[in-house]
Amino acid sequence: MSFSDPETTAPLSVGGFELEIGATAGTRASPLPSVAPAAEPDLSRALDGVEEETADEETTLGMALTESVDEAAEITSRVERATEIFEMLARDRTLDPMQFRGEIDSLLDRLAELDRSGHLAEALRLARALEKLLALVKRWEALGQTLTSAYRAAQGLKNQHAVAWVRHELGTLQLAAGDPVSADRNLTTARVLREQLKDRAGLRVTDGNLQSLCHELRQQVRDRRLRPPEGRPPRPVPVALLVAGALLLLLAGGVAGAVIGDDGGSPVATDVAETTGTGTTGTATTGPAGDHQLTVEAGAGGSVRSNRGEIVCPPGPCSASFADATDVTLNAIANPGFEFERWGGACEGEAELACNLTLGSDLAATATFVETESATATLTVTVTSPDLSVESDPEGFACVKQCSLPFELGRTVTLIASRTGESPPEDPFDWGGECEGTAGDSSTCPVLLDADKSVTVGYATPDIL
Repeated sequence: MSFSDPETTAPLSVGGFELEIGATAGTRASPLPSVAPAAEPDLSRALDGVEEETADEETTLGMALTESVDEAAEITSRVERATEIFEMLARDRTLDPMQFRGEIDSLLDRLAELDRSGHLAEALRLARALEKLLALVKRWEALGQTLTSAYRAAQGLKNQHAVAWVRHELGTLQLAAGDPVSADRNLTTARVLREQLKDRAGLRVTDGNLQSLCHELRQQVRDRRLRPPEGRPPRPVPVALLVAGALLLLLAGGVAGAVIGDDGGSPVATDVAETTGTGTTGTATTGPAGDHQLTVEAGAGGSVRSNRGEIVCPPGPCSASFADATDVTLNAIANPGFEFERWGGACEGEAELACNLTLGSDLAATATFVETESATATLTVTVTSPDLSVESDPEGFACVKQCSLPFELGRTVTLIASRTGESPPEDPFDWGGECEGTAGDSSTCPVLLDADKSVTVGYATPDIL
């Protein structure tokens, strides 16, 4: 796919949400208006245990590189076929998915073989292509198994971009399945990883889904239906989740209480502080005698969270009460296109993203963010021979002729050449441009983008050797 090619996506209604599946950065989740989300127990059960998978310590990247040229072409062909089926079903919703069941089963069998044999890169590629197809046809059990394979492969390859993608997809599907606790855990993990990786496109999607999660939790608090999905044991609801919904009730001037499950599954009443006056965010809260109030204001372009989730700002009001001498850490998180500039108030002078406070009195803190211009460099790839395609890590390229993509300045992008066609040539690769000098038996070339770069790749002919 070149930079100008549109991605094929498809809408799917699940549990009161409309999912937009198929985008490289990840599935988007938007609440359906006037629809009360319903639990999806089959989907929820299928996703259990995915994030607990770990890669076999004896499985190495070297194993994934030992496959033959024929095998590489075969995997590329299967990835392309999975994508083709998804695109056909996405574009023509009158098609019966059952007519592709045999092919999908065959692709799942091949994924299982790759997973068992330690062909991690190939398993990850096929899993990513299959995941969107399985979601579209609602084959939940197979979808859970596919995400498990993808997560194991991403861990084994130490590919943090892929780990973040799996966590994002898992959290999004858990949100649609009616499991907000797990959704919060995985979407938050995906957000932290994508921020560290400076994956701006991924951050936008994950942030949007976290907003949808917040919307759902607020509605659940209103409707008094904050409980586990059908068929699942009760789980404790994190304070960060409960605060988002309960504080909305405070804006209306009410006094809210919420019932959550403790570790043993017994209902425990949690009191929400009552409204008493106006503070920097429009509402102030008070707790029992002796407590101190911490009020936080996050400027445009970012957010602030406390280490245990008592404060999540935005949404507001951004305040909470703490016992005397409680230690609280505030963490500043910049949105895509912004960066943290400075702390103010009780945190003034702190140079790090984290501000540590000890509550001995009422305190207020502010965080300021500034917009940044992201510096990019363009990588242009020209494929000079037929039966050859080029992909990239991080993902972006799926090039068979000429493609250009912008990446963050200073990033290293690894180009991966794959032989395609029914009888792909066995000639060595002929790398040129920025990759000139790369060995002909190497299918990969890393490119440091400290400026705009161009690369050519084709097959070397006998008279060139």
